[in-house]
Amino acid sequence: MVGRQGKELPVEVGLSWLPTDDGGVVVASFRDISERLEAQAQQERLRREADHDRETYERRLQQSERLESLGRLDVLEPGVDLLEKPFAQTPPGPPGPPGRGHRRRTCRAAVSRPLTRPRDHRGRPASPAGLGGQNWKQARGPAAAQALRSGRLPSRWPAAGRPAEGGRIAMGILEGKRILVTGVLTDSSIAFHVARIAQQEGARVLLTGYGRLSLVERIAKRLPDPPPVIELDVTDTAQLGSLAERVSGHLDGLDGVVHSIGNAPQMALGGNFLETEWPDVASAVQVSTFSLKSLAMAALPLMGDGGSIVGLDFDASLAWPAYDWMGVAKAGLESTSRYLARYLGPRGIRVNLVAAGPLRTMAAKSIPGFSAFEDMWDGRAPLGWDITDPEPAARACVALLSDWFPATTGEIVHSDGGVHAVGG
Repeated sequence: MVGRQGKELPVEVGLSWLPTDDGGVVVASFRDISERLEAQAQQERLRREADHDRETYERRLQQSERLESLGRLDVLEPGVDLLEKPFAQTPPGPPGPPGRGHRRRTCRAAVSRPLTRPRDHRGRPASPAGLGGQNWKQARGPAAAQALRSGRLPSRWPAAGRPAEGGRIAMGILEGKRILVTGVLTDSSIAFHVARIAQQEGARVLLTGYGRLSLVERIAKRLPDPPPVIELDVTDTAQLGSLAERVSGHLDGLDGVVHSIGNAPQMALGGNFLETEWPDVASAVQVSTFSLKSLAMAALPLMGDGGSIVGLDFDASLAWPAYDWMGVAKAGLESTSRYLARYLGPRGIRVNLVAAGPLRTMAAKSIPGFSAFEDMWDGRAPLGWDITDPEPAARACVALLSDWFPATTGEIVHSDGGVHAVGG
């Protein structure tokens, strides 16, 4: 066989037809073909890296513009420029192994300064367990791994890529959603922490208050982005009828509603079960049970695109000491949520409950004998239980408000340390 320059080639080299740019063909060795294919593959790798860099820059630009429009550029980590192009951090040089250069350049900004220990919403140093932290391998991107290897990242971290403090994050599971939260009375209530986490996850929040609106407005100022407050008495048909109109003055619709409403007269609690009269029972049921249906129907005109309704519950499968007719009302609440799930499902609306363990809230203080729950719950909970920490229940509510449970409705999610699942 004869090669391109008339030299005889050994048979084991092998020959093949190789197309030329002008449409012709030449006889070439397999080595020539291999070199040409490798050059084409290298060009394709460089093109993909350039496309990735361009997409990264455009995404950061959109993120920066969104934060700037909200006036919340302060949540960005100091010293890191969102608009800094990853491909502008080092001068161009000869191509290296696929992808390695880009990964090295994007890591540099992230490890240029020490990362401090995260803090909770009250500004105190947060423990990994208290934050529900995750293993570093779950943190996103090569920057986290590089930072850990350099000793600058704690071995456990809060939600990946999100600040642990109260500031609003760039992207979250409720990004752009409009949420109505009822029942915020103090900053120790579950509803307050639902509103806080919802804002951190990107939601626009509107609160309702009953009676002492000035108190709710004062508490609302403790949220990352103080929301407006409107009045709502769930036993007042006029206020329920005007709810959609009053909400529309602040939000152009609703994607989620949080029902955190419950009340029973003192005679319906504390061991008075056999002596309680019907007017007291009727009051407990109307406020704590029927109000879920009333609130859902009042908000329905604003939920044309579907959404999620989440109510707060206390496990009604057992007869708890001193809970009495409030336990009956909670059992009715659970049944009401299932029927709402049945009838609102065709409209794309999910209805679920979160059954929290006992918490030292304003509502709990009104229950005679509440200390009995405090004494036994932590000992029975496989995961343990902190009666002063409403965040686990609040996180469960936020998760159900998000799109991460698209096919879940009529459900009761227990956030109680596991007491509901084990014996005494």
